[in-house]
Amino acid sequence: SNKGNPGKNGYFSPYKIDFIESNFNGEYLTDRIAKEAISFFKKNQKKSFFANISFYSVHTPIQGKKEWIDFYKLKEGENGQDNNAYGAMVSSVDENIGKIIQSLKELNLYESSLIFFTSDNGGIRAISNQYPLRAGKGSYYDGGIKVPLIIKWPKMSKKNIVNYSNVSQLDFFPTILDALKNDLKTNNLDGVSLKNYMTNSTIIDRELFFHFPIYLEAYNKSEDQGRDPLFRTRPGSVIISNNWKLHHYFEDNEVELYDLKNDPDEFNDLGRSNDHSKIREENIVVCILDRPRHHDLINEVRSTGARIKLIPDGDVSAVIATSIDESDLTANQTIVITGSNFSVSPVVKIVGNDDTEITPASTTRNSGTQITAVIPTLNASLEPFDIKVNISS
Repeated sequence: SNKGNPGKNGYFSPYKIDFIESNFNGEYLTDRIAKEAISFFKKNQKKSFFANISFYSVHTPIQGKKEWIDFYKLKEGENGQDNNAYGAMVSSVDENIGKIIQSLKELNLYESSLIFFTSDNGGIRAISNQYPLRAGKGSYYDGGIKVPLIIKWPKMSKKNIVNYSNVSQLDFFPTILDALKNDLKTNNLDGVSLKNYMTNSTIIDRELFFHFPIYLEAYNKSEDQGRDPLFRTRPGSVIISNNWKLHHYFEDNEVELYDLKNDPDEFNDLGRSNDHSKIREENIVVCILDRPRHHDLINEVRSTGARIKLIPDGDVSAVIATSIDESDLTANQTIVITGSNFSVSPVVKIVGNDDTEITPASTTRNSGTQITAVIPTLNASLEPFDIKVNISS
């Protein structure tokens, strides 16, 4: 079957899945899958095996067992978690994972088993809120792509370790190879082995990339928390680097930048609605490309009393003359340049009016549309001058 869900009323037999025969009417699908997994363990307990156990739960249709639904009716919901049938489905998954673990112990396989527990995507927000994460299934916001991950390998460690590294399911295959001490060359894999991170909280220094060039129609316009009411997402890509997350949407070439450490719900877009109140006190000159869609940003920055230089609309890969005079310019000055389509690794040169080049103390590409250059301590003979920022690949 190529269906991603069991069909209408499909969690109770007779099933609507072409490769599963019903044992008896009213059997619950999650229970049945666990039984099949345990049967597989017993048949293969004398040799190494791999089992990919994909419960259909908690996918729609939302159907739980009556005893669990009655249990949740007695509990008060909070933060959007108030769907009794959904809670019942989660508990059935939990219950059957417990049965699977117990069977591994009874077969003396548990200590040597490497177990991954995870999900494919976030839930549908109108059914099960991902609070405090924004949006849900089908979205690039963390409510759509951040999912639980628990790795259990008793032979490796008995301790409960929490590691906040950014990881991907692409890491599972190299982790399994590493656990098996397999010498298969894996240089071309995007994933990395997590084996050495199971026993400590060391953060993995890496970036994660997501590419999803399709449209997904909205589930619920008032609940989805997408960029617009018509779609959960439009074609785009996302990069996560440490605590930073950059969205790029292809239709309008727009970017969104979030600090996930301080803004886990992704509502403060630093690329569009940054709090500029600290700009003046932090000695920053803001250079902004003079385009109609930037005017709200320009006015917002001006309202803080910060120094601002407008860059004429045009090719920002050429020379940008910011005309900063001696009274504006100080040592360790920061210049923030906002434009479009900066190269991945821009080279920034600061040029005095006598064509003397000054190498910035540091240059940072904040996103595809913004770079920051910090001017070092200046030689007094170079002041005053009109500063030029030359950006090239």
